[in-house]
Amino acid sequence: MNIVMELMGIFSTINISIPFIGLQKNHYGSVILSLLGGYGLKNIYVPLFPYAYTIGVFSSCEIEKKKSLNMDGSVSVKEYLPVNFTLDHRYMDGVLSSKMVKAARELFENPDNFKVKESII
Repeated sequence: MNIVMELMGIFSTINISIPFIGLQKNHYGSVILSLLGGYGLKNIYVPLFPYAYTIGVFSSCEIEKKKSLNMDGSVSVKEYLPVNFTLDHRYMDGVLSSKMVKAARELFENPDNFKVKESII
């Protein structure tokens, strides 16, 4: 059984379709969300695996408390949630992914800057 799984992994990695055993070409699905930070892990990078057909894996780390300088000059302690993302470079180039990460970071750090259109429903 191990040899069969190993061969399926190799064939799916090089994008070969073998219909009679149910192995199709990579069509890439969505992303995986890993919430391992709840177990006290401070830094998590989840590897990609060919059986999942995903373009990447988001992983949240343990919440950190850090000192923050407020606008009025006072210092307070705030909670931060570190998030890592593992990306399959066959799907997206590093330059494009860095733009995506920059936009996501801006959204998470300043959610009030983004307006949601009212639904007509």
